[in-house]
Amino acid sequence: MVHLDFPITNNEAKYEALVEGLDLAKAMGATNVIVYCDSQVVTSQVNSDFECKGEKMKRYLEQLDLVDEVKATTEQRLARYQNLMAKHYNSRVKHRDFQVRDLVLRKVMGATRDPSQGKLGPNWEGPYRIASWQRKGTYHLETLDRKKLHNLWNTKHLKKYYQYTMA
Repeated sequence: MVHLDFPITNNEAKYEALVEGLDLAKAMGATNVIVYCDSQVVTSQVNSDFECKGEKMKRYLEQLDLVDEVKATTEQRLARYQNLMAKHYNSRVKHRDFQVRDLVLRKVMGATRDPSQGKLGPNWEGPYRIASWQRKGTYHLETLDRKKLHNLWNTKHLKKYYQYTMA
């Protein structure tokens, strides 16, 4: 517990506690510190969201050199974590590219689903042929007898159709 024997404002008291706490953490060899603060002013000044105007407050901020070190370490850890999460997410993404004239099935969606079949109805319909592509991941489809469908279809609603012929 920190006891202050001089008149001080609430925000100055919070800075004093922050400085003492970080000094203690540094002395103990802490490499990671989580700081909780109930003062929006102090938190915003430390995070550089608010400008520090008072001379006393500026001196407190100058004492917080450790905060810059902690910020740098935290930013590095955050970047590593974000890269790891992106790598994990991207490993689960199925990359699908179709060529013109490929045969595909299209997902049966809400309005095209037959309500009389309930949940046991087909999830995919087709086959359809890729007639052309609008931009990456967006395709014009046509039936096998070359009748064009009016809407564009996104890759996530299509899957490759493999046709087998038995001789």
